[in-house]
Amino acid sequence: MLLRKALLAVSVVFVFCVNAQEVPRRMSFADIELKIEDDAAVIIKERMNKLTANQKFFNNLKAKFDLHAPIIQRILTENKVPDEFK
Repeated sequence: MLLRKALLAVSVVFVFCVNAQEVPRRMSFADIELKIEDDAAVIIKERMNKLTANQKFFNNLKAKFDLHAPIIQRILTENKVPDEFK
């Protein structure tokens, strides 16, 4: 169960980082309105920049994600995790 939760967290953060150009100050997730404080936005932006700084590394990481995404998707579906989390 812990592994499944970790996979969920990693996939959510990865998708967020890949799709975000700027860190939003507010976002809705699982019917909860999240407010991202300034200090958290700075940390998120720094990690996004590090993640995408080396394009070869980033492409390899994305390829690994694409490889494992179907497995993660299956686990989430089996555990009745709402689509919004996927």
